[in-house]
Amino acid sequence: MNGRVFDVCGAASFSSTGEAEHLYAESGTMIERKTGYEPTMKDLSVSKRYWYRYDDQRDEIGIYFDDRDGSKDRLFHTMKVRAGGQGKETVGSGSHRCGSDVYHVEYVFGEPLSIEYRVSGPNKEYTSRTNFTRI
Repeated sequence: MNGRVFDVCGAASFSSTGEAEHLYAESGTMIERKTGYEPTMKDLSVSKRYWYRYDDQRDEIGIYFDDRDGSKDRLFHTMKVRAGGQGKETVGSGSHRCGSDVYHVEYVFGEPLSIEYRVSGPNKEYTSRTNFTRI
């Protein structure tokens, strides 16, 4: 969005629906940070849902879209988790192609928990960082 910066304030939750499956849901309001760029957007309501499933055969977590038609089998990406050692935080990473664009994601399991998407390609070029604070 041409150097524009947006913040989202909201809430996220995990709920267990099975032994190795959890539903992640987030919702909030996206607000454009005042940086001198014009025009500004009106505040937008945003929401997203994903299914997290652990695959013990592959020792990885699959993150799936929660599609509006009730399907939960469309893979977003898989996450390999690497345990931190000696003061290092545990991290997970994965990637996903969307047409010609690529999403690289890194999870940092610390305080705060954070997720960063780096998106690049001919149609998209941005970074999205989310920091979670337990309430």
